[in-house]
Amino acid sequence: MQAISIPYRVDPAGHEILAQWRGTQSAAVRSAYANAPGRTEAELRNLVKARHMAGPSEPCALDAWAMHTATREGLKLRKQRPDGRMVFGGRKNLERRRKGLITNGDWRGLSASAATG
Repeated sequence: MQAISIPYRVDPAGHEILAQWRGTQSAAVRSAYANAPGRTEAELRNLVKARHMAGPSEPCALDAWAMHTATREGLKLRKQRPDGRMVFGGRKNLERRRKGLITNGDWRGLSASAATG
């Protein structure tokens, strides 16, 4: 897949919605990565949709295409690291957490901010 970056501006409310979408997309990718072993792509996609696809009444609901691409991304990452030892949010921050240099809340905040861009 080719990523294209287009400059854009958005108001603060729109920025919040984009941050929520990115967070949901990242969570879906992590779920796909974690649950990939022993499942077909279709089974994994259905599992990801069941966990992360919100109803149409929610303002920040992602659609089926977003869940499909998250599933594919998770499968691609699992092929790169089949041992399941990938660290989302950065290994450097995980090591800082292990050494007690940052709290668990700080580490989760860093992971969330990395996911939302």
